[in-house]
Amino acid sequence: MKYTLGLILFSCFLGCIRPKAPYASLAPGIWRGVLHLNTEPKLPLKDEIERYEKDGTRPIYEIENDLPFMFEVKYEQETPYIEIINGTERIKVDEVYVGRNRSTADDTVYINFSVYDSHIRAILREGILQGEWVVRNKPNYRIPFSAHFGQKDRFQLLPTPQTNDLSGIWDCTFDLNLETPFKAIAEWSQDGNHLTGTFRTETGDYRYLDGTVSGDKFFLSCFDGSHAFLFFGKQSGDTLLGTFKSGIHYTSVWKAFKNPDATLAAATSLTKSTGTPVNFAFLDQNAKTKTITDYHSKIKVLQIMGTWCPNCYDETRFLKTYLAAHPALDVQVIGLACERYNDTAQSLQAIANYRTKMNLPYDVLLAATTTKTAETSKHLPFIDNVISYPTMVILDKNNRVHTIHTGFDGPATSKYKEFEIEFDRVIQNLLKQ
Repeated sequence: MKYTLGLILFSCFLGCIRPKAPYASLAPGIWRGVLHLNTEPKLPLKDEIERYEKDGTRPIYEIENDLPFMFEVKYEQETPYIEIINGTERIKVDEVYVGRNRSTADDTVYINFSVYDSHIRAILREGILQGEWVVRNKPNYRIPFSAHFGQKDRFQLLPTPQTNDLSGIWDCTFDLNLETPFKAIAEWSQDGNHLTGTFRTETGDYRYLDGTVSGDKFFLSCFDGSHAFLFFGKQSGDTLLGTFKSGIHYTSVWKAFKNPDATLAAATSLTKSTGTPVNFAFLDQNAKTKTITDYHSKIKVLQIMGTWCPNCYDETRFLKTYLAAHPALDVQVIGLACERYNDTAQSLQAIANYRTKMNLPYDVLLAATTTKTAETSKHLPFIDNVISYPTMVILDKNNRVHTIHTGFDGPATSKYKEFEIEFDRVIQNLLKQ
């Protein structure tokens, strides 16, 4: 392909935008962003500015439909970038472009999350951004977005003393409003009114959540360019009752009770080998067909993943770090990507962008142009079913399945260190055989 998707998007952006001097409009410092999950039309930006000037820092706020997140604008010399803040995590996004729209004379900001194939585009006036977040690999998926400069509270609530401490382990059941509920574990830490933590499930975790406790109510959110999570609920006696919104299409009702002994099924027990010899013929990021024989007689880690998947991103960072720390090991990682685009060329472009942005030392092959598990399983007949992205299949030197690890407990969870130790133990034992 002559041009990468990122360059095409940037070229389109510059086609109607005239670059501006640094600091002219996108001020460095803390901003409070909001994804408006209720997609009904909001006030025009002019009216929002008038309301903002009249009421000070009080925003138009629908606490059960507005998903807040914090970010900081910084500059390297004259080039802006942002850091998204979720709990203790800061995610650097360096594709931030500021310019003037020639046709409307509006200042425009474009923030590209190239790893996840999404972006924010917004008009900037008087310390307010107003636009939308667009996920390019989901048809017609866009959520209204706004941001205010200088606001430092994620959830803007009246200060109310908390009635209980939510710190600890909670045994959860999600999707009580749907046909098939599933188990989860909340791992939370509370400091005054500030609440952080995550949820672990058998297919992955909900990464770094950040929020507030107010009286007997609690609120948590996360945005990272792919995940858009909003949790809110109430404590009633020994039980938590809550709602979880993921973007604009998914709502889950859940409940929980405190249980320090809560457990989930073992990650190595959920997906099984079918006994079928491991073989494949998939395109790599350069549209060249690769088979398992191209990777010689090494121990292999097959990473069933998607470039759109934040849990896969966490696992990818782990694998990259592990390989860098053990350069002499006879181990080959091969990514097997299941992409949202049903077009091969678009899927390969997403894979190429992902590898470049993450500077990966291993191939990522296109295993499927769908994320429907029933369909992707057909492309991978050596395992019984793909139930989670990521799923890791570890092969011995004879390409026999040794271990299948479903899901991923990332660095936001208490189980991440255990996974690091267990993964190294499996690899070292295979090397001795």
